Amino acid sequence: MAAVGEGGLAEVARHLAPGRYLRLSGADPVPLEVPPGVEVDTITVYAARPLPLSAAAQALLAQPCVVALHSGEAARHFATECTRLGLVRGQIALACLAPRIAAMAGSGWQAVEISAMRRDQPLLALAHQMCQNL
Repeated sequence: MAAVGEGGLAEVARHLAPGRYLRLSGADPVPLEVPPGVEVDTITVYAARPLPLSAAAQALLAQPCVVALHSGEAARHFATECTRLGLVRGQIALACLAPRIAAMAGSGWQAVEISAMRRDQPLLALAHQMCQNL
C-alpha cells in the first residue's frame, strides 16, 4: 500500500488498513495514533545534530531576512540560537513547511507564513515571495 497525504504521516496513519507497517524516521519522530489492528515498526535512519549559527549566518540574520524552516526541531533550535545570540526576531520572517513548525518557532518574528503544501518547492516559492515583500 502506498499513500500520500497532507498533514504529514500522522494524518495518513489514522487511515491505515489493519496490518504491520515500517516507518523510517528521524531520531525524534512525531507520535502516531493508529487505528486498531495497525502495528507500526519505527526505524531511525537519521538524526539532526544542532550546531551553533556561524558568524556568517549571524551577519545575515542581523538585517531583515526570510528563513525557511523545514522541521520542528530546526525551528526550535533556530529560535533558541536567535535568543542566545540576541538577534532581533522582529527583523526575521519565517517561511514554515507546516503549522507545527511555526508553533515550535515561537513568537516575536516579523512574519510567519505557512506553505500551502508540505513540499520543498511550495516552501521555497513562499520564501521567495516573502523576500519580495521585505
